[in-house]
Amino acid sequence: MKIGKWAAAAVVLGGLSGNACAQFADSFSGDFHGTIGVRAWHTEWTTWYYNQSVGFYDQYESANLNWNFIPVVSVSKGRWFLAGSYQSPNTFKWDFPAGASFRRKEWDANVGYFIVPGLAVTLGYKEIEYRSGNYVWTSKGPTIGLAGNAAIQSWVSLYGNLAYSRPRINDVVYFSNSRGYYMLTEFGFAFPLGGYNDALGGAVVTAGYRYQRIGADPNSSFNTFLPAHRKQYETTQGPVIGVAFRF
Repeated sequence: MKIGKWAAAAVVLGGLSGNACAQFADSFSGDFHGTIGVRAWHTEWTTWYYNQSVGFYDQYESANLNWNFIPVVSVSKGRWFLAGSYQSPNTFKWDFPAGASFRRKEWDANVGYFIVPGLAVTLGYKEIEYRSGNYVWTSKGPTIGLAGNAAIQSWVSLYGNLAYSRPRINDVVYFSNSRGYYMLTEFGFAFPLGGYNDALGGAVVTAGYRYQRIGADPNSSFNTFLPAHRKQYETTQGPVIGVAFRF
């Protein structure tokens, strides 16, 4: 089976830390390779808000569903790779609380090493930012993760990704350099287009489900609403599809 080229693209699209890329070098031959692609993530963003009836930010609401588009790129040589991705800014709106709106973006960069064919470990850096008016919330920090790909048949492969981080959370109002908790999981299937047309041997389409969670303790001296030592979480999740080409 022609696994080398399209397995690389599948791992790239799988995204590791946020949306990190990875490369699967053919038989670890030491050749130089690159991968470019784009992903589309149908995202549900759920976060906390202040409920006046109870006096705390203990209520969670989901924004209207949004498509997010994420370019990905990576280069590799042998077992090593460098990779990055960027989730372009997108505005999320809530029906309740009425009028709530935030503009969100993410990016990451990673270096990785394939322990065995189809399984890589990575170290990277992940940054998330969203804002509304003068309010700005950020999460920044190093990440560690795993990315894997296993062929089922010549025309389909299973991929999976896990990532973890303890980022710094800041927003001046509620969090002041608070140590957060970040987790990413994604699993899905990859379909090599070369199975249908030899001219597309380096291309792959993926379809999966992505879940991302961030939590932190409120600790800012300006905070008058959030209860201390009670983590406030937010999640982004939904189906994700992508296409990439390895050269």
